[in-house]
Amino acid sequence: MKYFYLLLLIVCITCFIFNSCNKDDEPTQAGLSTLDKPVYLSFINRNCQGNERGLDKSLSDDFYLKEYTVYKDTLILRFRYPANCCPAFVDSAAVADGTIIIALSDTLNGCRCMCDYENDFVFLYKHKGDLHVIFKWWHINSDEFITQVDTFILIN
Repeated sequence: MKYFYLLLLIVCITCFIFNSCNKDDEPTQAGLSTLDKPVYLSFINRNCQGNERGLDKSLSDDFYLKEYTVYKDTLILRFRYPANCCPAFVDSAAVADGTIIIALSDTLNGCRCMCDYENDFVFLYKHKGDLHVIFKWWHINSDEFITQVDTFILIN
């Protein structure tokens, strides 16, 4: 009987080790290992674009993807948008199934001036092909996120 429990313990430990080793090597949804999954790295606030005292502060209310850059395994998305001239940005991003969704809000609504911003969102992104990019802005007056940019880009 003592040998039966010892044998059972050895079988359980072997199964545990075998399952643990296989999980690290298993591909995820798109046939990618967990190390290849896209990851949101950072938001870079490049401050107000233009003269803060001039009339050119915010001549447009357009939100758009100004450019994107791929350098090795890093993807940088630069968006242009109007915001409060003394913002307190709060950002988040989700990456899944060939889509990046960025949500941004300005939590400080006290300044009485507007400014154009060109800020960067940086991702670890090792993939090629079409990428769906969505940029959502939190509108305090409407109390909800509103999609401002919905576009596709091609990563070569």
